[in-house]
Amino acid sequence: MLQRVSPAVQHCFDKAMECERLANDASRPDVRDFYRKLRDSWLMAANNHQIMGRVSDYLASQRLG
Repeated sequence: MLQRVSPAVQHCFDKAMECERLANDASRPDVRDFYRKLRDSWLMAANNHQIMGRVSDYLASQRLG
């Protein structure tokens, strides 16, 4: 089942892609590592937003049902 991505999740994915691009463009290994860690943090934030959205949807359905 395909689900729409919320604006908050899309923002996190966009930032993660930007960090990946910056990591790939970096010439210094420490800068690459920094941007890859930052990318991972944005991906974790996206995942957290998705989970909270599911929890909110579930709680709303329980209130209505």
